[in-house]
Amino acid sequence: MVLEMALRAGILLVLGVVFVFVWYLDGRGRWRETLTDRFVLGVPWGSLVSILLVVLVYLFVQSGLENWSDPAVLPFRSWSYSYVLGMLAAGFSHAGPGHLLNNLLATLVLAPLVEYAWGHYPPDDTGRRLPAKPPVVGRSEDDAGGDPGDGRGRLNRPVARALVWFPLGLVTISVLTSVFARGFSLGYSGTVFFLLGVAVVLLPLATIVGMVTLTGVTVVFRALQTPVLRVTADAGGPGPPAWAGVNVQAHLVGFLLGVLVAFALLRHRNRRPDIGRLALAVVLVVLVRSLWSYATSSGDVYTRWQGFGVIFVLFLAAVIVAMIAIEDEQLVGSVTLRDIVVGGVVVITVVIALSSVPPNSIGMDEDPVPDTDAISVQDYTVTYAEEVPHGRFDLNDSGVIVVSERRDLWASVEEPDQLAHSGNATAVVGGVGWRESVHVERSDWHVVGNDTVYAVALEHEDRRVHPFQSDPRRADARIAGHALSVVPAPGEFRLRVTYDNETVGERAIPPTNESLTVDLAGSAGLAELTVGVERRGDHRRLVVEHEDTRVPVAQAEG
Repeated sequence: MVLEMALRAGILLVLGVVFVFVWYLDGRGRWRETLTDRFVLGVPWGSLVSILLVVLVYLFVQSGLENWSDPAVLPFRSWSYSYVLGMLAAGFSHAGPGHLLNNLLATLVLAPLVEYAWGHYPPDDTGRRLPAKPPVVGRSEDDAGGDPGDGRGRLNRPVARALVWFPLGLVTISVLTSVFARGFSLGYSGTVFFLLGVAVVLLPLATIVGMVTLTGVTVVFRALQTPVLRVTADAGGPGPPAWAGVNVQAHLVGFLLGVLVAFALLRHRNRRPDIGRLALAVVLVVLVRSLWSYATSSGDVYTRWQGFGVIFVLFLAAVIVAMIAIEDEQLVGSVTLRDIVVGGVVVITVVIALSSVPPNSIGMDEDPVPDTDAISVQDYTVTYAEEVPHGRFDLNDSGVIVVSERRDLWASVEEPDQLAHSGNATAVVGGVGWRESVHVERSDWHVVGNDTVYAVALEHEDRRVHPFQSDPRRADARIAGHALSVVPAPGEFRLRVTYDNETVGERAIPPTNESLTVDLAGSAGLAELTVGVERRGDHRRLVVEHEDTRVPVAQAEG
């Protein structure tokens, strides 16, 4: 603990020295003059307000204040167009602190660039800032952006541009990228990619520096969070690759919307960036930020179409640069070459966005809840099932299943393989400002020479149910021709003894370090068997005995 605190202090001290040194060498007051030329009091207020809004959603809407590492997530995904809360909230909600902090760090780097390019003091159509830089916030209407008759007036006062219009624009983009995101979207990344699209067109070189800065900021933040990282050689639990869960479609929609907004702003101000820098920046951005990483899945196979993706984003980068670079040469009537290229970008954006409409329009089946024991929490039903029909799509699914017909929500929140690896899980349900947890527990025995038998139990408050038990499994070992099987049952496991495929005895498996007898009815030469469970290190072993014969049947962890 002392070492970690010292390392954190060292990181902050070195950063402070570096910043002071750069500030001193770079003319001291130059940075303040540059920032106050575009920002009220030199502060990107719109960016800070936007970041604060996302944090407040996490803390108070998703209940992250009480459960920082495990917020309510399911009620805030964009499940379908009929679930308005999800569509409105998905663009501001996050799956956990790592997801939240990654998006906030990206916003912290990109949003001030966009806000700086836009400016709190509106320029005229030639790009010249109006009015002169104010010394204080409270100024006369003439000082704040012109009188109402000059086309700017109160709506373009610096404070309004900083605290209202910029944050409101990002809120609008967050909702749009949620509405046109394909498949159960969640997170602020659609808005982050919008900011990236605006920044790379308006400030190409600064955006490249910003991307490098983002990497550096992330490294420093992780070092502050965990100064000494220790890991074991554990391979971890089964699960899809990280890239399979990235919603590239939503990122592309946000990025292209940002590019179009930046193009409109450049046209309005009659400006154009350096084309060489623009081309370099756009190509680097679409490649480095993985806009090419389109993936599909079929069962347990995940496919990333890297070749097609890279070809597409390089073509897209060329079209974006052409849209900015080419002149307004008339082709037919008043239609120019630039109009055609802009129309092409708009069409691409619309096609990518509208691909989200069919899956987001699918409703729930008439009877979507699996026919198993379950726990109900308000409008939610939580259960466990395997190979049951999905409540919204034409496929089968397995795992810890959460259903809410009111929210058009049907999701497997923990796959069977993941639950088998961890042994337990938590299904979090909730709504605005509230959350409830359903604990899921998987218990099992690994049968000698056969598959594992297991049972799943759910618990919430004082209620416990047993929605699933696997099929019995027979061990390879026999005693005097008697077969031994482990049978899962609600709340327990049982040992079943069969002879000539007829059950001749059955008892519940005893607790650890205890034993009992199984009476055998009508069995050939055997009256009883002794069944015991003994501990061997971190494992328990089920053993069956008769006179001098001792047979291991199954093993369990814990």
